[in-house]
Amino acid sequence: MDSRTQRHIDYEVFMSTFVEAGLAKATEGELAELLKEVRPIIDGMDFDSFTAEPQMYPHLCKLFNTVIDFVSRHDTDPDKKGVVHHLRAMITSQHGQGESNHDTKVDLSFYDMSRTPHAALVRKPLLKDPQEESTQTDSPEAPHMDTSCNASDSGQPTCGLPSLSSTPSLASPNSVPESTPPFEENTTGSTCEENVVARCLYDFIRMFVEVKFDIDAYRFPKRSSVNRFPEHKLAQGGRGQIAEYAGDVFERQHRLFAYSLYIYKDEFAMQLFDRNGMIMSTFKNYKQDPMTLVSFLYYFVQMSDEQVGYDPTVVMVDADSPVVQEMKAQIADKKFKELPDHVQDLVKTAMKVVLNPDDFAKGEVQTPIYKVAVPNEHGIESQSTPECPGMRDCLVGRPHSTSGAEPVGRGTKGFVAFDINKKTFVFLKDAWRENSSSAESATYDKLREKNVRNIATLLYGGDLPGQRTRTHEYLGNFKQPMYHHRLVLKEIGMPLEEYGTSEQLCTFVHEALIAHADAWGLADILHRDISQNNIMISLQRDQDDQYLGTGLLIDWDLAKHRDQLSEVSDGNRSGTWAFLSATRLAYPGKPWELADDLESFAHLINWNALRFHDHNIRPDQMAGHLSDRYQSCIYNEDIKAWTGCPQKINDVINGSPGFVLDTDPTTDQPTNLATLIDELMKLCQQHFQSLDKATLAKYSAPKVQPAPSTKNITAAVPRRAIVTKHSRSVQRKPKPTLPREEKPESPFKTHEMILAKFERVCNLDGWPTLPDKKEFDQCKLATRRAELKTSSRAGSFASSFIPSPATSTHRRGKSSSKRRTASSRIGSKRKAANEFYPVIEDDDIDTELPEFVQGSSVGGDGEGEIAPRRNPKRSRRK
Repeated sequence: MDSRTQRHIDYEVFMSTFVEAGLAKATEGELAELLKEVRPIIDGMDFDSFTAEPQMYPHLCKLFNTVIDFVSRHDTDPDKKGVVHHLRAMITSQHGQGESNHDTKVDLSFYDMSRTPHAALVRKPLLKDPQEESTQTDSPEAPHMDTSCNASDSGQPTCGLPSLSSTPSLASPNSVPESTPPFEENTTGSTCEENVVARCLYDFIRMFVEVKFDIDAYRFPKRSSVNRFPEHKLAQGGRGQIAEYAGDVFERQHRLFAYSLYIYKDEFAMQLFDRNGMIMSTFKNYKQDPMTLVSFLYYFVQMSDEQVGYDPTVVMVDADSPVVQEMKAQIADKKFKELPDHVQDLVKTAMKVVLNPDDFAKGEVQTPIYKVAVPNEHGIESQSTPECPGMRDCLVGRPHSTSGAEPVGRGTKGFVAFDINKKTFVFLKDAWRENSSSAESATYDKLREKNVRNIATLLYGGDLPGQRTRTHEYLGNFKQPMYHHRLVLKEIGMPLEEYGTSEQLCTFVHEALIAHADAWGLADILHRDISQNNIMISLQRDQDDQYLGTGLLIDWDLAKHRDQLSEVSDGNRSGTWAFLSATRLAYPGKPWELADDLESFAHLINWNALRFHDHNIRPDQMAGHLSDRYQSCIYNEDIKAWTGCPQKINDVINGSPGFVLDTDPTTDQPTNLATLIDELMKLCQQHFQSLDKATLAKYSAPKVQPAPSTKNITAAVPRRAIVTKHSRSVQRKPKPTLPREEKPESPFKTHEMILAKFERVCNLDGWPTLPDKKEFDQCKLATRRAELKTSSRAGSFASSFIPSPATSTHRRGKSSSKRRTASSRIGSKRKAANEFYPVIEDDDIDTELPEFVQGSSVGGDGEGEIAPRRNPKRSRRK
């Protein structure tokens, strides 16, 4: 997030607009009584004696829970049954915790205990004796929390959270026998003798609290009149940490927006995040004026799920509900066994919480099962009938793919889902789209009407009514509203990287190119995001019970009509950075054109050749080679846009990929894959030679003109104005006009030439009959070596060179007229994907370094591997 996506507003405006709206106004008597209860807690916080922020945690935790208990006692309406009765604030900081389930943990978290699994919250105490650890691990009961906060012998308060056993029974599908987080020995040096901590579960956090004690960690302007956010590294790092927390909440939950508290010693500010940016209140001193913080907490704990940001079209369902039992029956049915093996594995992974309840009962964190409503506006099943009304319902569990833990942006998530009406397994995509882009479901309808080949089958989808961002109203002209979009596709396929031979790679990409050509030629639609993740392999069995694969071009959410391509916004780009054309990287403001997409197909082939085939790049050179061509970037202040990958444009100028594939071992001649790469790069070279460099120059950074000299005044005067006694009129001869060099015609004006290259090479003899793809990703291996060499943490700069396709949306569908049997390589071990390709959206390029340059990877999409893909046996040979 950069300063353009963050704004300060007055405390009073924030409270009236985002907090108090829709809630009953508190009486002065209630607030005065509440203030009387919390005042001793606030007065007991001696900041002069504190040396670190962990010493503030128990006091703040007690303050929050005191407010919760007060509101619970005064909520006498039996019909209301607000969330406040199930709410608890807990310490979830990583200080003193020997766990690494996530790189970063928020300091304090609010949990709704009616939906949070108690067993997963238990943080096992750190024990030195393995036998003692074994004894406590096997114990069925955990010690209950103290329900009081009494004074110790030293006169200082000891903080204990109310017992979780006093909360109602769980209403989530993760219902387990209740247990409570144990006390953990105090290692933070706080005045409290014991601290109660819980695990940081981003799937269930209702609001997170970030606490800072060091002035160097103060990342925001203190004065209300200042709306400029500090841009030094410490400030950017601190705000990035908070943004990462918000991104993790968005990634793990179904949210429209989320609240957070930022506390620096005795000051606090309220924050609201959505997919467009962050709104922050001005700072208030809660020690001098406790009512400011108490008022916010009083209203927040009374908010309903919808008021706190949960998506009302998504409902958590119980594991014993009829729809979940129906889904389990379908999984047990013999027809489920006829699905491709990778689909079966994806379903079992997504719905693991109900298929493997024993794992959850042991405290393993699992994503709940949700019932998700999808608009029935577009698609082949979009007709509204009594059986399929305006909204269709699906069950989803663990997301199969995400766009990463970034709070701002499209926030794309992919789910393997169960269609409740049709009782089939489908693929559900959830994302936010900009106002300037067309809805992806509407684009699929246009493509289907024009009979575009090799695309996924849209069943139903559309914009969710009334769901749009709110922060854009305070961000000025920089941002437009974003709309929540959801769609369901028939196919559940495999990522392109699961191809088995170089022939399959070229054929699958060729089929995706056919879809691209049809969309442009028949529907005037340009895809604008050709990348590794947006081509998938669709499998189906033939009559011989063999898998047949087809390459499908998917993810049309950035597509635009031919008439919209001249629209350029601030030099920012759409697409995936590693596969952007060289000219778009060098000239950011250049309008998008067909040639940019076609060049991306060449870079896509090169990328896979580097990853999975033998070539002349040494392992110790791989990291630098990949950075220069696919990941490097520089923010240009003059044009306010990113430029990068300078070596890529040199390769295009030279008509070379920058590497040489090994020859065919049987013939000692270049392989067919090498032939295709060479011919595609020649096309890229011819296209670059056809460009008008003078026209492109206006989209690049302006050249700095030297300031006129002040030593000699005549140096700043035009020569013709200098007059001396020896001056005389001289008739200058005009310079001869050189004939304008004829530019060659671009081969990328149409699809004809690049299609011809693919067709010619794909029909050549000599393709390997056995898998010629390496078992491992050489790019990831290079990353690991770079990490070991630099002795850096996993999020180092070197590790950010190699994205891997965690965000692919995989589907299964019909194969094209040219069929092939998927080789045994497709059934080889599938590598877990724990990074992602950064996608740059229109008006969405931050002034901070992008994530892949900062080196802060998603870390497995947030926590561990968000959606590990197993090893389905996808081919069957006779």
